[in-house]
Amino acid sequence: LQGERIEESAGKLRRITDQAPGVIYQFSMSRRGVMRFEFVSQGISTLHPSLEPDLVKEHPERIVDLIHPDEVQA
Repeated sequence: LQGERIEESAGKLRRITDQAPGVIYQFSMSRRGVMRFEFVSQGISTLHPSLEPDLVKEHPERIVDLIHPDEVQA
């Protein structure tokens, strides 16, 4: 029963965040510099057509690869 409630809540959250303009995400970086996206909304696809939420979660470096070199601090 608790598992069903969690799944239901997660589904509701996904539907809400997928309707929001822009991107909703949760990002973390370990002390060793390992990047991780815990959550990425479907809005990522509207900002850049080659990105999907699952791809960004599996390969967070894809976001960094899109940053223009002039925007990266040395």
